[in-house]
Amino acid sequence: MNLHFTMITVNMKHLLTSAFILLTSVTIQAHSWRINNQIQLNADFIDINAAMNSENVMEGDTLYLDPGTGLTGSQSVTKQVTIIGCGYFRADAPHDIASILESFSIKAPYTKVVGVSLIGEVNIDASNVTLERCKANSVIKVNAQHVNIRQCYGIEVTGKGATNLSSAYCTIENCILIKTTAYGVVSGLYFATIKNCYLKQTYNDSNLIYSCVFRSCQNCTVINSIYLNEPRPSQIWHSSTTELNQNNISSADEGNTEASIFTLNGADDRRFQLKEDSPAKGAATDGGDCGPFGGQYPYVIGGLPAGHPYYTKAVISPRSENDKVRVSLQIKMQNE
Repeated sequence: MNLHFTMITVNMKHLLTSAFILLTSVTIQAHSWRINNQIQLNADFIDINAAMNSENVMEGDTLYLDPGTGLTGSQSVTKQVTIIGCGYFRADAPHDIASILESFSIKAPYTKVVGVSLIGEVNIDASNVTLERCKANSVIKVNAQHVNIRQCYGIEVTGKGATNLSSAYCTIENCILIKTTAYGVVSGLYFATIKNCYLKQTYNDSNLIYSCVFRSCQNCTVINSIYLNEPRPSQIWHSSTTELNQNNISSADEGNTEASIFTLNGADDRRFQLKEDSPAKGAATDGGDCGPFGGQYPYVIGGLPAGHPYYTKAVISPRSENDKVRVSLQIKMQNE
């Protein structure tokens, strides 16, 4: 659709940013708030902490992180809200990403975080939290039950221990997790469900405890996933048990490598789309594909949040009339 409106002439960069913000504001529900730490853009709050400290922000509200927002200092969610960013790989996002640059803690149950780039450590200390279409540059630490980590790109997920109910009944689905340091890609979870994921360990050590995919995970279900230990193909499990280990593609099986499974074309998450002759094609329990692009919640390139509006073209009139200019925006809606 095209949207036409007029506004007072301002700096071109600020004009386009303001136009995007105006469009976003008309598509969201009541009790929604903008967050941006660039003071000149006049958002509702400068960071998540300020929103949590405000008596105006209520349980069930939505916090939108403006494009280009980079929140400094540790951020903590203490009210049940939904936080929505802009996706995480700049090549695939139609606008600047939104990032939390330091540690991030979720302490309110039923909180949902979507489309945010998380640079520091993530601590999930409340149950029934959903982390969706986020990029985690550091460890995701789970100290709660029924946590859902879905369609995320990251390094590792770890809980409190193999028999610890404080990190039990979690679901990791349609994620890409690639670890370059010691210990497991997924560790310390109890009664977890891991499905349609790609898990890769790249740390090279002959000691199984240091170089494995699953470590200290008990009574877990692993299904329709791909898991590879690049330097030590057969080192998958350490002190881990599964209730169900079904229809998975593993480096422990001869011939399964990244090159045999994925296209490896493009950058970042694009590399992990399946080749036409991949052994993961049609190998899932439902006849679909194993790995992050199969299943009920196929992985979304770049982590773009569903229903997020963005402009693909902006035309600004070359001259002003009565100190106002005419702006035409071509808008698309992310609906995946």
